[in-house]
Amino acid sequence: MRCLPLAPLQNGMINFEKRRKEFEILVKVSLFQKSAANYSFTVDHRLEDWIYHFHVYSEQEGCVCVCVCVRVCVRARVCNGCCAVFKGMT
Repeated sequence: MRCLPLAPLQNGMINFEKRRKEFEILVKVSLFQKSAANYSFTVDHRLEDWIYHFHVYSEQEGCVCVCVCVRVCVRARVCNGCCAVFKGMT
């Protein structure tokens, strides 16, 4: 873990509470990294192929899909608030 220089506040004082929280986060990250070193994963080529063949939608295609899904949901009267964000699209 590297030591960061202490940044003084505008009034010339050091914000120790901020430094304490920063240190706690760095300790947690360090522990996560050490525990992750104990894991070993093998490549699953079937999963890799499956993920590779997903269609990546453009922004426009994604918007069209959302509009269609919301309209179907609202027309079927199965919407339980899940479409509230997209009300303007229906």
